[in-house]
Amino acid sequence: MKKSNINYKRFMPMFLSFIILVTLIISVNAAETPTFNFTLQNEPVSSGDRTKAVIIDAGADVTASTINIADFTVSAHNTYIQNGRVNVYFDGNRPIRNAYVAQDNKLGAASKSTGRYIILELDWDVGTGANGENDGAKTCTPSYALALNYSIQLVGSFSYTSAQIVDSANFTQAGIVDPIIEKFQSGTYQGIPYRVYFNDAVSGPLPLVLYFHGGGQGNDNDCHVKFMNGATTWAYPTNQAKYPCHIVAPVDVTTKPKMDSMVSLITQWIAEGKVDPDRIYVTGYSMGGSSTWDFIRYYPNLAAAAVPICVGGLKSVAEAQSLSKLPIWDFVCKEDFSYSGYIASSKTYAPYLKNYKLSILEENYCQSQNYGNGYCWPGHAEWEPAYSGDYVETTGRGKVIDWLFAQKKQSSPTLTFDLIQKSFPYDERNIGVIVDAGKDVDPASISAAAFSVRAHNTYMSGTTERVGYDGTRQIAKVYVNNNPEITSTPSNSGRYIVIELQHACTTTTDSTVTDATYGGGTIAFKQQYTVTQNSDIKYTDLTTVSPGAVAYRQALIKSEIIDQFVYGTWGTTKYRLFSPADKSKKQPLLIMFHGGGQGGDNEVHLRFHNPGPVWAYPENQAKYPCYVLCPSASSWTTKSLQDTKAYADRMIATGKVDPNRVYVTGYSMGGGAVWNFVRAFPDFPAAIGPLTPASGLTSVAEANAVVYLPTWSFISQGDPYCWTTTMNNHNNYGLKYLKDYRLTILPESSLIVDGVKYVWNPHACWLPTYNGQYDENLNDPNNGTLQDWLFSKSKIISVPVVAVETMAGIRPTMPGTVTVVCRHSSTGAVTEARSVAWNNIDPQNYAQTGPGAFTVEGTVEGCVEKAVANVTVYRAPLLNSLSNYIIDAGKLLSLTLSATDPNGDNLFYSATNLPAGAKLDPVTGKFSWTPELSQAGTYTVQFMVSNTHQLTDSKTATIVVNHINHQPVLAAIPNYSVTAGESLTFNVSANDLDGDSLSYSAANLPDGASFNPAIATFSWISVVSGSYTVKFTVSDGLLTDSKTMTITAYPGSNRPPVMSAIPSYIVKAGKLVSFTVKATDPDNDPLIYAVSNLPAGANFNSATQKFSWTPAAAGTYTVQFTVRDGELSDSKTAIIIVQ
Repeated sequence: MKKSNINYKRFMPMFLSFIILVTLIISVNAAETPTFNFTLQNEPVSSGDRTKAVIIDAGADVTASTINIADFTVSAHNTYIQNGRVNVYFDGNRPIRNAYVAQDNKLGAASKSTGRYIILELDWDVGTGANGENDGAKTCTPSYALALNYSIQLVGSFSYTSAQIVDSANFTQAGIVDPIIEKFQSGTYQGIPYRVYFNDAVSGPLPLVLYFHGGGQGNDNDCHVKFMNGATTWAYPTNQAKYPCHIVAPVDVTTKPKMDSMVSLITQWIAEGKVDPDRIYVTGYSMGGSSTWDFIRYYPNLAAAAVPICVGGLKSVAEAQSLSKLPIWDFVCKEDFSYSGYIASSKTYAPYLKNYKLSILEENYCQSQNYGNGYCWPGHAEWEPAYSGDYVETTGRGKVIDWLFAQKKQSSPTLTFDLIQKSFPYDERNIGVIVDAGKDVDPASISAAAFSVRAHNTYMSGTTERVGYDGTRQIAKVYVNNNPEITSTPSNSGRYIVIELQHACTTTTDSTVTDATYGGGTIAFKQQYTVTQNSDIKYTDLTTVSPGAVAYRQALIKSEIIDQFVYGTWGTTKYRLFSPADKSKKQPLLIMFHGGGQGGDNEVHLRFHNPGPVWAYPENQAKYPCYVLCPSASSWTTKSLQDTKAYADRMIATGKVDPNRVYVTGYSMGGGAVWNFVRAFPDFPAAIGPLTPASGLTSVAEANAVVYLPTWSFISQGDPYCWTTTMNNHNNYGLKYLKDYRLTILPESSLIVDGVKYVWNPHACWLPTYNGQYDENLNDPNNGTLQDWLFSKSKIISVPVVAVETMAGIRPTMPGTVTVVCRHSSTGAVTEARSVAWNNIDPQNYAQTGPGAFTVEGTVEGCVEKAVANVTVYRAPLLNSLSNYIIDAGKLLSLTLSATDPNGDNLFYSATNLPAGAKLDPVTGKFSWTPELSQAGTYTVQFMVSNTHQLTDSKTATIVVNHINHQPVLAAIPNYSVTAGESLTFNVSANDLDGDSLSYSAANLPDGASFNPAIATFSWISVVSGSYTVKFTVSDGLLTDSKTMTITAYPGSNRPPVMSAIPSYIVKAGKLVSFTVKATDPDNDPLIYAVSNLPAGANFNSATQKFSWTPAAAGTYTVQFTVRDGELSDSKTAIIIVQ
């Protein structure tokens, strides 16, 4: 056989690859459903450890063009164990952001046209999910690390480079990759779990960051390094490249014994040469912030610097004094629940700390998060902007990480000094340094010659650091003071050495101005001052410090006004914000747009000519308290204006700012920004003040949109930059279309400073305008300046006062809306119905005993101005008290009701349960009643008064009618005549008006006669003739009545007639009384009747024996009737009582 010339070795690798590929393809074809392994790719970011991708090992090269997001579904079922129970934290799909192939099995691998690994990048950053924190991406809960269980479904297909198509597959989770977290070794020391990151790539002792986690993250020695980024931020490769260090994160170190253990461990690492003892940094947030404070309190000489965040603090002045030299950077957010306490603690102990800074955040906004779109965290999350580097103090401490690693323990004796800056009407200047000498200095031992001060001011030009000024600062005076402040008034003793520096007003912005804080009007300086001691300094305790014995180190840069402007970012626009002292109510907002060149560093726009700080001067805040928002931008783009508006909207939404009193002003480029702002948002401001604006309105439509917007514009005569633009805007739009517009042309741009006039370039009209030196009404301190004019404007022209009426005891029904007169920029004054939420009303205000009229304030939708309701309460009349009355039956009771009405209404009287016969006049209130004899008893009468609003009052009176015991009246007893031996029987009777029980008796009975009292019967058989007088008596137990009668016993046969008893009568005057007199004769003799004492008008018919009478007058009348048989007679008396 002929030997082949083919070089098999050359083709062997290709041949093997072909075999592998064929084998893989055969495997894919042979199996019904292929199975692929995938790994989770985790990575800690500023918001915490996140699952950012899944990487599928396809086994062979895949064609990238066949990979699409829609071809895959990624799901997570993430759980944690608590108290032995498995809990589900997240169960659902993870959105895929990107899908590509790569040659390397790692996150961030370059995308290739072909590759073995299919990388599915997931939505991992904050800004999505139900709570905005994207829970599905998290690898831990706030308290526990999660068990991550992912699954993948192929819902489409992909192709290998061999053209083999995969349209069905199984996927198996094969592992979890978390490169940074994995470098945090787990350990336990003296019973304390911890995680530690050692940078073994850099030799020699390295700094150590001691990190204390927040509350709840200490359950598993894992969660605390995954939750947020307090531990991992220092381990990011970029940070380790810049600041190589070790990091230790212990679990739940909240007590001194546990901290002692950590100190022992750190000491061991120092002894092993791992840790630099002069560069140990302590930090933590929330509970960890408190632990940070505790650690430095317990070990004041161990740390080189500390960053406690949002909880904790010192507990005594002694503790503060022990930490006086320790650099501390503290953070708290105004929206944090701990804010008030934090501020109070800082004010108490900060004066004792020489290198302490409390940064106050308006909100916890992180521009870098949400994929660079920005994300705002709740108030208790200050660590987010602090640790992520989103919070930057440009000329102050910079970023936390840069400041922290710049600190180092000082081995030699050191005195610290603060650099003091002050805002003047023309600029901010460095006016002095204040040295903390540690104890009282003998003022006689110091002078201007005792010190030298040198400034080294630099700024960045691109990536190059340039020197603005490097040289000596002239000393004006030196003295001691008891407080770290420049007063120009020396004290007899004090621990602070005040070195006042020469400073002056200049009209130039040259960067070589020795006392300047910025260079060229475009960028703030990084200022490094040095103080040199030239002669001995003596203390009051007679000790001496010689030159060179101590080092002088700059600690803080203080600017009383500008330090109150917090740093922030919203959207992509940086800003500084000043807040008024009174935050309990909505305040106006002043938006200041700076000029060209002042937007490079979020600093110089406050320092250059002080256009922002002037509104925050104490005298101006006392007059017009407000928020001052100073955005910073290299140019006022549409996005920067939108960001500014969005942040102002947030301040309105969070209840800080009055939406009807937003004022917008700016100068030069910022003056143009004012016009650009109102073009975009014409109805947002209440008034604007564009000064020497670089642009203006560009169309009639734009002018019509702001035709009623109050506008005051300024420019100086001869402005070299904006004169033409301003005058064109003035002539073409201002004068023709704007109804509330004015332009003031200043003769020059000048200021009077300490009695000296300084004149700037004409372009600087903002200097006299913002500083109030242009005043159109010098006689009125509240009218004439731009400030006066702006703060007099509101979009709310008027809020009505409404009238409400109610009845006492009934809560007034308040109107749900009020009609507000508003100003719209395009239409002027319009009325709008706005909903109103009224303040709570004290029920006492509308009670019967309340004031009768009161006012209620209400919060009107979109208004700070309050609606006012004048409430009138119609109260019930008050019936004066009544007595209880006791009268005798038959007596007149008369009384007059009286009442008062709080509202002066007419009154009407009535009563219930009036006794029969009683009368009540409804108008006069007069009551009268004469109870009849039969009406004895107790009567309860309710008297009532009412007014025209049907409101009533009532009182109850008790009337007791006394029972009068009337004398029983024994009926008339006729005289009787009998014949001896004849039987005589008769009854006596009596009447009692009271119905009392009666008893009868008889006296002088003839012999043989009897009287039965039970039945009042007299019985007798006469024996002996003669005349007998018998007395009969009736008794009711108290009173008696008696009658006598005569019985004549005759021996013969003629017997006397007997007249029947005549009862007594009680009649009312004017009423007829009639009765018939009757008599009998035992012998049946004819009878003759007669009468005596007949009353006037009475009539007695002797034939019919009928008596009749209609009495006219009250009285008691006694009438005697007599009957005769011709020989003998009998008489009876009738008693008639006329009422």
